[in-house]
Amino acid sequence: NWTVPASLRGKMVRIEIGAASKQHEAFSLKFRFQRGRASDHEFLFKPYLHADEGKEFCVFCIPPDADKCEIQLRFASQAKSVNFTGFRAIFDPMEK
Repeated sequence: NWTVPASLRGKMVRIEIGAASKQHEAFSLKFRFQRGRASDHEFLFKPYLHADEGKEFCVFCIPPDADKCEIQLRFASQAKSVNFTGFRAIFDPMEK
């Protein structure tokens, strides 16, 4: 679990992942945002991979009232291996 800082609530975020796998949909990354104990929003990122390294990304808005985020990484049962080469989260500094 990750405590969402107040300064990031309501901001856009771009998640970038560098990875390679012979299995095209080798993993998924889920972000479940919560306010208190209630789950408000979920974002599911399922990158499409290739045997050679590539970069995939997704963009979403952190809910303005979220105070926690559960991040879950799941591998597909058919995936034999995944080679991760990078991960980056970029937050938009622009005010709404």
